[in-house]
Amino acid sequence: MNKKILTLIIAIGFLWIGKANAQCTADFDRSPRTVCVGSPVVFYDLSTGGNNPKTWNWNFGPGATPATFNGQNPPTVTYSTTGTKTITLNYTTNNGGCSDVQQRDINVVAQPTISFNSNSPQCVGQQFNFTYTGSAALTYSWDFGIGAIPSTSNVQNPQGVIYSSAGSKTVTLTISNGTCTQAATQTVTVSATPTASFASTAPKCTGIAVDFTNTGTSSGATYSWNFGLGATPANSTSQNPTGVLYSTSGVKIVTLTITNSTTSCAVTATNTININQTPTLSFTSNSPVCENSAVNFTNTGTTGIGVVYNWDFGAGALPATSSSQNPSNVLYGSSGNKTVTLTVTNEYQCSAVSSSLINILSTPVASYTSISSNCTGDSVDFQNTGTSSATYTWDFGSGAIPTSSTTESPQNIVYSTSGIKTVTLITTLGSCTDTSKQTINIIQTPAPSFTTNAPQCEGSSLNFTYTGTTDTNWVYMWDFGVGSAPSSSSQINPQAINYTGAGSKYVLLTVSNGLCSEVASATFTINPTPIANFTSMSSNCTGDSVDFQNTGTTGATYSWNFDNGAIPTSSTTESPQNIVYSTSGIKTVTLITTLGSCTDTSKQTINIIQTPAPSFTTNAPQCEGSAVNFTYTGTTDTNWVYMWDFGIGANPANSSQQNVQGVLYIGGESKIVLLTVKNGFCSEVSQQIITINQLPVA
Repeated sequence: MNKKILTLIIAIGFLWIGKANAQCTADFDRSPRTVCVGSPVVFYDLSTGGNNPKTWNWNFGPGATPATFNGQNPPTVTYSTTGTKTITLNYTTNNGGCSDVQQRDINVVAQPTISFNSNSPQCVGQQFNFTYTGSAALTYSWDFGIGAIPSTSNVQNPQGVIYSSAGSKTVTLTISNGTCTQAATQTVTVSATPTASFASTAPKCTGIAVDFTNTGTSSGATYSWNFGLGATPANSTSQNPTGVLYSTSGVKIVTLTITNSTTSCAVTATNTININQTPTLSFTSNSPVCENSAVNFTNTGTTGIGVVYNWDFGAGALPATSSSQNPSNVLYGSSGNKTVTLTVTNEYQCSAVSSSLINILSTPVASYTSISSNCTGDSVDFQNTGTSSATYTWDFGSGAIPTSSTTESPQNIVYSTSGIKTVTLITTLGSCTDTSKQTINIIQTPAPSFTTNAPQCEGSSLNFTYTGTTDTNWVYMWDFGVGSAPSSSSQINPQAINYTGAGSKYVLLTVSNGLCSEVASATFTINPTPIANFTSMSSNCTGDSVDFQNTGTTGATYSWNFDNGAIPTSSTTESPQNIVYSTSGIKTVTLITTLGSCTDTSKQTINIIQTPAPSFTTNAPQCEGSAVNFTYTGTTDTNWVYMWDFGIGANPANSSQQNVQGVLYIGGESKIVLLTVKNGFCSEVSQQIITINQLPVA
């Protein structure tokens, strides 16, 4: 290694010691400047100047071998310890006439430790993994030996190295920490691997045995088979397994692993085989059915292009066989269990056979008769005349009550509507049925109903209104009951029926359409009618009280109206008293007597005479002997009579004139004057007190 290269690789510091004199210079170099413990170092003298004789005294620092040297170029030096070492050179010439000292450093580093391990032994074709276990390094250089793939690597821990041949392999690792380099070797063992291959009897159908034959290593080995999905058994350790069954179709991945019994090295061969689907066999039918009823078969198993079907329908079938996928309308002429066999072959010539029993049932007979008046509302009886000890489903048609039945011979079926009714009987024996349909004609029975204006009172007319069903040529027969006039009628709406005698009345109406009839009845009440009558007692003068006396029905309710001017104007008392009229004239008094809902009215008139209302004025007070005059100021009428009573000491004492003049009084005192006015029926009195002053005595 030349000085220039060493100078580039290793950098060290230079330390210059001052020169002894200007005539000589001590100097040297070293190679390398950084060195590993135990590695040789070469020193080169570069001193100059001075004359002979010349001497060189070297000191290489601690740990150096040799530690010192006297001479121009020392031998190689090695260091046993690490660290920075100071090298000193004393250079002398001319027996001390010229001397100089030079010091320089060298760096001593530790040697790296190298070691590694692997997962040896492995088999041919298996991966070797190497793990470095030494001290840290900057570079790694691996050589894996003969037959290795890859043959070299520069990673710290190489993985996945495969050897193509068996035997012992020398692996060399060289490392460097940048200054020092170390190398180590190991031997790894590559074991021999057997060969694996096999053959089979496939392709086969599912459920058909497949045999396998090993064509690889046949001795000194063990065998592990995996037959893939759906295989029974799924695995085997036989060299040549047989009788493997597959439950599913498709491409199956079969693997055979052969292991060397000595080296435990194994190799795996993988092949695919084809397993064809054996048809899946199943079918359904609409059985059980009845004799001579169509049986339909439905294949529920394998279908598709190239699939062949062979049916055998068993004894009594027509047709006896079929090649249809889903045969239909197969008839059996006898009842009992029938064996049906289906053979299915697919395009891979895989076949399967399945048999199943179906049941053909006996068929019952449905028939019946009916007994009826054929009127709505009347009961109809049905009698089963077909198979007995079966189950029965009756449908009586529209308007029937009940609409259906499960009785063998149902009774008392009532129709609410008329018309042609289709009655259906379904007789069932097991799951077999027979149906009988007949029609019956149901005539509409009249549905009579009516209303009346009852209750009414005796003597009032009753009217009947028919509210039921009607049709042409129907006959209506009315019976109105006791006390009626008329007692019967054939009209649809009879009017003006009168009853004598109050109480409950029972009416019957029979309506007939020629075949069917119906009766409606009703009870209603004829109320007794009261008698309204009365008398009155009165002076018949205005202002006088009038008393009314009921002379008709008692225990009823009463409504009086006394006409205008009466006080009060009305009353509900049976015999009202003290009725006063304030006005004169003919008064119509009305009494309405009510018993239940019946009433009677009595009207009478009374003549109310106007009672006079007398009043008068006078020129009193006067003195004794002076004329007193009286002027009438009350009500007047023709032919009225005026009767004056002028009181004590009057002259005249009485008068019948309307206006009286010149009445003289003797004695001075208060005088009571009475005036009575009469109109022939009624009279009234007016009274005044007048004063007659006493004459003085002159």
